[in-house]
Amino acid sequence: MAEGHKDRHSSPPDHGPLPRVRVSGPERVHHSGEDGEVRQRFAGVYPGDWPELAAKAKARAGNKCERCGHGNHAASGHVLTVHHLDGDKGNSADWNLGVLCQRCHLRIQGKVNMFQGYMFEHTPWMQWHVDGFLKARLHDYTP
Repeated sequence: MAEGHKDRHSSPPDHGPLPRVRVSGPERVHHSGEDGEVRQRFAGVYPGDWPELAAKAKARAGNKCERCGHGNHAASGHVLTVHHLDGDKGNSADWNLGVLCQRCHLRIQGKVNMFQGYMFEHTPWMQWHVDGFLKARLHDYTP
């Protein structure tokens, strides 16, 4: 892990199947567990220019994982991927594209919910994504 990085997330508790509670847009489905925690399912379709958008996101991140700092290195399991932080593959806004190695991608997949408040300070790699999300939401952005 990158120096100073603290993974504040442990494995989420298993709450069983998630009941459907609301739909915003034709494909985005939010769910709520018995504990009231709002979760999301993945939705959307990759845009036709996805390879170019992914390459642009990786270049923006210096061709390194934003979370741990590793470059693209298949032998060590640090292959760079681009993760849609809001779960919508059709949303290619810069703030929504997290450049992560496979290891970090698997660690955060399903744990990040951009639609749920977070009471702790975000790690630096994540903060600018959250800031972009909040700015987009303030300007009536609907994924």
